[in-house]
Amino acid sequence: EEQTTVGYASLNPQFNTDIVFNIEVPTITKVVKIQISDYDEEYMGEAPIATKYLNLDCISYESDDKYGFDPTFGPCLIPLYGSPKHMGPESHLDYMNAGLGAGIGYRGRLLLEIFTKPSYAVGMFAKTNPTPVAAVKSSAKVLRTQKYVLIMGLLEATRIAPELGADANIEFEISIGEFGYKDSVFQNPTSSRIPSMTPMSDSVKYYFVEYQPKYACIVPMEWDTQLYRLEHLNILEK
Repeated sequence: EEQTTVGYASLNPQFNTDIVFNIEVPTITKVVKIQISDYDEEYMGEAPIATKYLNLDCISYESDDKYGFDPTFGPCLIPLYGSPKHMGPESHLDYMNAGLGAGIGYRGRLLLEIFTKPSYAVGMFAKTNPTPVAAVKSSAKVLRTQKYVLIMGLLEATRIAPELGADANIEFEISIGEFGYKDSVFQNPTSSRIPSMTPMSDSVKYYFVEYQPKYACIVPMEWDTQLYRLEHLNILEK
């Protein structure tokens, strides 16, 4: 287990840290765990806010022929999600921050690259090293963005538990990352919340909300473009 440098008082920290692990390929370890922590004033200490697991079987291929390759990944932006932002580190949804379930609250994205080299080609290195400037510059193409529009139609919401739908209105928020999130601190807040409605009972057990006509939600956004990856695929196919 190793850790990067610490970013202080920044919404866009740059770690630029190479972490070296000495492993044997194929390895018994099949998962790489990546965990982001932050200092929480109420918790009075560091607490994990998002966790991501990368399966080595998905980024490598064991084979006796020339088509096999060792763990290789990126550089690529990894989205990070955890528990809802208004909940503290000791809430009942804290398991989301530990990566034990699908997260809800957007934390950010991590630019990550994984590659494998023979030990004789690497030499004696410390466990953590500053990322070379050339490698930082070459990854800049991953950060190029393009404008998109997310269009989503909402038909109905069903199987709403009685304790949620009996005495309160229901509203939904459609977001991707910080785009569409009303309380965003990164982007110009664009509300994508569906107007609240009173659920109706199905006369059996659950409640439901029916949107007639279909409610369309439009969220403008600016997201990274992956066209350079498609260009390489087209070349390989030809």
